[in-house]
Amino acid sequence: MPFPPCQRIIFNKNPLDPVICQFRFPPILSIDNELPSKFQEAIRKQYPLFGERLEVKFNLPSELKAAIPQELLELPSGSSKNYEFISEDETWKINLTNSFLAVSTSQYTRWEEFKTHFAKPLAALLEVYEPSFFTRIGLRYVNTIKRSVIGVDNIPWSDLLNPYIVGSLSEPNIADHVLGTSHTTEIRLSDSVSIVRIRDGLIEAASTGEACYRIDNDFFIEGKFDVSKATEQLDYFNQKGSCLFQWCITDRLRDAMEPEAI
Repeated sequence: MPFPPCQRIIFNKNPLDPVICQFRFPPILSIDNELPSKFQEAIRKQYPLFGERLEVKFNLPSELKAAIPQELLELPSGSSKNYEFISEDETWKINLTNSFLAVSTSQYTRWEEFKTHFAKPLAALLEVYEPSFFTRIGLRYVNTIKRSVIGVDNIPWSDLLNPYIVGSLSEPNIADHVLGTSHTTEIRLSDSVSIVRIRDGLIEAASTGEACYRIDNDFFIEGKFDVSKATEQLDYFNQKGSCLFQWCITDRLRDAMEPEAI
């Protein structure tokens, strides 16, 4: 708990894009001061493409902070280099800065594959830069439900998502008139230290203008954590992430996405 136990499944019509994990640590100045050549050499076969950009962060006035995602607000102000290492097919990306390592993909299939993609970058981070500890470990699943892709074009959201998720969209008399919704909920997990931040609501597909429903589940733990425990923590988040998503959807949507037991 708090989410009911569930069977582990994968969906053949997968709504995930992207999936991101992040390891945050106290700033390591050498990452900004010299090119990460040793780090690149350790992961270059998996991630042969390279890019670099300068990130500038600002202290924002309080009235603007409400419009900025919380994880961006938590970054220190100033500037830092962001090194990108990208797979040949450009579906996987590593980002390295002086305070975090992130791994993301637009083609998530299953957890075991995702783990193989962050294993080498994580090992390279620990070997080359030796962070003393992690200050935040996070795993984020962004689910975008496009009814046209799943084959439920004319089915109302109230038949696809549970009422505690869709809110006003569950009311038949006004559902067709709702122009937009947005909710943010933070829930403490059963280990009493981890948190999931759920952001959900209607969005418009950029390419088609189709009304889609996004469920963005950001699992994280903050504090001071042993770097050797990071993968174990992500395993825990993955287990909870599957149960959370299945808690959000109805059997009708579940079946439409063609589940396959693992």
